Amino acid sequence: QETMNDYQKRNLLSGREIHNCATVVRLIEQGVELQGAEFAFTVAPNKNTLYGKYMPDRFEAGSGEGNLEHLIAEMKKQKVHYVDLRTPLRKEKNQVYHKLDTHWNNLGASIACETLLDYFGKDHIHYENESYVWKKNFSGDLQGMLFPKSRKKDWNAIYDCPWTYEYVNNVTSTEQMEIQTEKQKGDQKDTAKEGHKKQKKHKSLVMYRDSFGNALVPFMAQEYPKGYFTKDVPYDLSLVDAYKADDVVIELAQRQISTLLEGVPYMMAPGVAFDQDVQETGKTAATMEMQKVTGTDGVLRISGETDKRWTDDDSEVYISMYGKKNLLMFEAFPSVYDPMDEKADRAYSYGAYIDTSSLPRDRYQIEVITKKDGSYYTTGFLGKYVVT
Repeated sequence: QETMNDYQKRNLLSGREIHNCATVVRLIEQGVELQGAEFAFTVAPNKNTLYGKYMPDRFEAGSGEGNLEHLIAEMKKQKVHYVDLRTPLRKEKNQVYHKLDTHWNNLGASIACETLLDYFGKDHIHYENESYVWKKNFSGDLQGMLFPKSRKKDWNAIYDCPWTYEYVNNVTSTEQMEIQTEKQKGDQKDTAKEGHKKQKKHKSLVMYRDSFGNALVPFMAQEYPKGYFTKDVPYDLSLVDAYKADDVVIELAQRQISTLLEGVPYMMAPGVAFDQDVQETGKTAATMEMQKVTGTDGVLRISGETDKRWTDDDSEVYISMYGKKNLLMFEAFPSVYDPMDEKADRAYSYGAYIDTSSLPRDRYQIEVITKKDGSYYTTGFLGKYVVT
């Protein structure tokens, strides 16, 4: 049911929402690269994106493009590093998704792994050259939902190659929220492909993932001396530094694209150079809430909604801190702070974390700036903050 809107091209995300999804990924990429790591974002296709011909006749496929196609086009505009899995998965003649489950099988996961590692230029196991057997040992989610008492198993590809990674934490299933892995030094390979990022090291991976990552974890863990895999959202970018990541991946299911608008990723808002003329809107419907983040040394969270009358579909959201001596500008994530707030407008929400301990001393007035019809508009002062 979660995939039907995209399959039938109905109730799709708006142009503003698609722009915001791409912007969220772009800002994450920027934050990752500032920490010295490489970044890749990938979407696990819906099962009916690859196998639409098996959909029941009563469900007619819609015409035109869906959320994924719109997002890919927008990410291209914003120069996001996106790894498209649709083509390599479609090229495989054997079945790459489970029949009784919504996710890819081990064969599909191995293809996703190789495609990501090819993007990073990392030497890796070529699973197309590895032998495997089909075993009927997988419990599918569709089978469980439709027939809860059924014990019917699904086929899965079982590779003959030895798994030499180990779990660092107590892991009983790849469905766990957090998984940490290591490989012994004798098992490690770290040679970049000739002519591509030749000097790049690939010693540590941080991967933000969802349920499609369950099958992907073993393949990715096998390729890195150290791996950290998490399902926690919003994405916490402090993990990149905490685990000294060389490569960072976000894997997201196609049916979950809209969740990019839910929750503000935890990273400090990037400062921006801004030299545009700005007009004041006068009375505004924009809102702002400020709160110090507990357990941190001076991190301020600023969130709210912009005034849609002064916000174009492709407008970024800027937070201006105007002091007596200083003018500071930051770009906010265009996503809602509280995913449980059903009243929040996903298209016009924003949020940012600002490290006030690094700001010059001043009394700051805070405003929000957006773009409309090529011109920039400010809300006027919605808040204030004093740095002593």
